[in-house]
Amino acid sequence: MPAMQSAYPASACHPHQSYHPYTMPPLQSAASDANGRHDGRSTRFIFTKFQVAELKERFNRSDSIKLDERREMGKRIGLSERQIKIWFQNRRFKLRKIKKAQSEAQMEQHNHQDDTMDSGEENDE
Repeated sequence: MPAMQSAYPASACHPHQSYHPYTMPPLQSAASDANGRHDGRSTRFIFTKFQVAELKERFNRSDSIKLDERREMGKRIGLSERQIKIWFQNRRFKLRKIKKAQSEAQMEQHNHQDDTMDSGEENDE
């Protein structure tokens, strides 16, 4: 029976270690090019805790960032201007999504209270 071939080189991990998505390189599909890109998109970049903390700290001051500040911050924390711009866009979208969900939950709770008050008044008559 032939030995099973691993998707990773033997040097990639110790034989007694299991695969972990954050420690091993991603598998490349047949549609990927040599750089690991799929359909013209670049591979996902994972920010460090330090980078995220710096981005959050700056976002808490203001939810937008000007070009010159993006350049300075990018040099300081090791990210491109584009990565910083997109992080801010994604963060604004995330906050809008959270606020919308909270608003909908409050409306639902308010409507539920109105319904229970209405049904209580009908029973008193």
